[in-house]
Amino acid sequence: MDTGAVDFVVKPDMGNMKSVEQFIYEIIENIKIASIAKIVQNTVKSSIYSDNGHGSFDSGKIIAIGASAGGPESITRILKNMPVKIPGVVIVQHIPPVFSRLFAERLNKSTNLKMKEAETGDYV
Repeated sequence: MDTGAVDFVVKPDMGNMKSVEQFIYEIIENIKIASIAKIVQNTVKSSIYSDNGHGSFDSGKIIAIGASAGGPESITRILKNMPVKIPGVVIVQHIPPVFSRLFAERLNKSTNLKMKEAETGDYV
């Protein structure tokens, strides 16, 4: 939290669908809140990202999502509900390398966001 995080969520009980649905709702709400949060750090005011009123965002800010078991489905559901005009999204998913490109392609097709597997030299 001291380095700029606005909130955190606890991993849901994957055996309880209601817990998973609540988790997804909580993630979406936290991202919406983070999009307008002002963080005061060492008396210097900054924000998660800044919308200049024209729908463009500070390119120095990102949304980071990390997941393990159950992550691909949760990530897909979260990203399907995200607006197009958000900061870049970085996803770290515990998944075999051969499946990561396929997962990125699936996200690109099933969400309104432009998604791809990261490559050396890419910018978010």
